[in-house]
Amino acid sequence: MWYQRHMGSETAQFLMHNLGVMGFMFFLFIYGVKIDPNILRRTGKLHVATALVGIIPTGIVFAVGLSMRKNMDEDMAKVSSLGVIAGFLGTTSFPVLYHILKEFNLLNSDVGRVALSTAVIGDTIGLSFILIFEAAAQGEVKMINALWYLICVVLMMSFLAFCVRPALIWINKNTPDGHPVQETAIVATLLGTFVMGFLSDLFGLAIANGPLFLGLAIPDGPHVGATLENKTSTIISDFLLPFSFILVGSYTDINAMTASGWSNLSPLFILVLVGYFLKFFTTWITLHLLRVPFRDGLTLSLILSLRGQVELILFVHWLDKSVSSTFNVHIFVYLSLV
Repeated sequence: MWYQRHMGSETAQFLMHNLGVMGFMFFLFIYGVKIDPNILRRTGKLHVATALVGIIPTGIVFAVGLSMRKNMDEDMAKVSSLGVIAGFLGTTSFPVLYHILKEFNLLNSDVGRVALSTAVIGDTIGLSFILIFEAAAQGEVKMINALWYLICVVLMMSFLAFCVRPALIWINKNTPDGHPVQETAIVATLLGTFVMGFLSDLFGLAIANGPLFLGLAIPDGPHVGATLENKTSTIISDFLLPFSFILVGSYTDINAMTASGWSNLSPLFILVLVGYFLKFFTTWITLHLLRVPFRDGLTLSLILSLRGQVELILFVHWLDKSVSSTFNVHIFVYLSLV
């Protein structure tokens, strides 16, 4: 009887974990579809300057982290770990902002458009930093590992850019207006989400990065992109994402923070506070120097400081490489800023 209850509990936990991971994967996949890479060509001085200023808090947080390495946990004290944390604190995610602005009907406002354009540039910069520091993490074992990691990432992105995207553009062009996209193409694309998740996890990236790259390769529009969004929006938001939040909640253990002691947790807490405050004030000052009205500048600074599902995905990824107390500090601060 005990054995059956034990096995039943393990099975339920296994299903919950996998459904939660699937929720994060499809969440980033769909928002990758919504991102138009061509927006980078239409950005102006305001967007570029506001996005680039995110490098300042990233650099300062990284420097502060290096100065406190002696008081940190062994995993967190690694240069690669500090770099990823600094990159996360200095950039704002497009999927998070899109979801928030849509809820408040701000997508078509001036503030909303500036925020989304800035987030796309910031995501590009932040993702570059994360790839570099993930390669450094691979190189901490063997230098050849870092080289293979970069080669695999380049090959994966090249395949998406030169094979997958042209094929989907061809499907878009050959689908008559008013006619649905063939189910075979939609099913194959959705199955590709799982394949990309497997490959990104295999290469050492966060498992949801692969689906995000696949989403970016899909042309947004009235055919493939719109069909994918219509067919998946309900199941993602109403079914899969709740399991994702349950997954994060099941990993969260506030008691672990007490057991670790303030001396071990204070460096991370300081890094998070420094990163958030620097992100807000550097953005605000930059917008002020660019002569953005006071109220709009304040609103944009607050919006660009918000966090959401993408950060939860990153926390779960860190959980595989760090102690649970570190994960709990991030969750605690994240909940206070949502």
